[in-house]
Amino acid sequence: MLPNMTSALDPDQVQRFAQEIMAQQATISPRRFVLGIAGIPGSGKSTLAHELVTELNRRALGCAVLVPMDGFHLRNAELDARGLRSRKGSPITFDARAYIELLRQARNSSRNESLQFPVYDRTLHEPVLRDVPEQTIFPGTKIMVTEGNYLLKSEEHTSELQSPCNLVCR
Repeated sequence: MLPNMTSALDPDQVQRFAQEIMAQQATISPRRFVLGIAGIPGSGKSTLAHELVTELNRRALGCAVLVPMDGFHLRNAELDARGLRSRKGSPITFDARAYIELLRQARNSSRNESLQFPVYDRTLHEPVLRDVPEQTIFPGTKIMVTEGNYLLKSEEHTSELQSPCNLVCR
């Protein structure tokens, strides 16, 4: 059961949820467990995802990584070229295909390669890809937590997001 996001996160609930995720991941080994957390803006999904990854890595260092959907915004130049800058943040302004491909690669790889992913830089208001550990899925990563507003959307450009995730957070 998910923590009640209308109040502060209860560390005991996060610990229980982390324990449940680790148990579920063990049943699909050697594949990666990809956990999707969906919700509206301001619902606490980013906070939950961060706390969960912190707890998972406290239990087994390097076992989990956080991959926010926000890193897959289209770049501003692309939005301008498509006349979509005023709609930034709506489902059509994300590179859903690249996001889906990363999720599939991460889930289906044999975990013998590293995968990098972009994150959204709130200063630049652009996605950025840096060669840093926080933006890398390493071979030893067993659990990938991803969060975003549109993980459960059924529109054409986002409906495929559900298939590579273990969507235990609905």
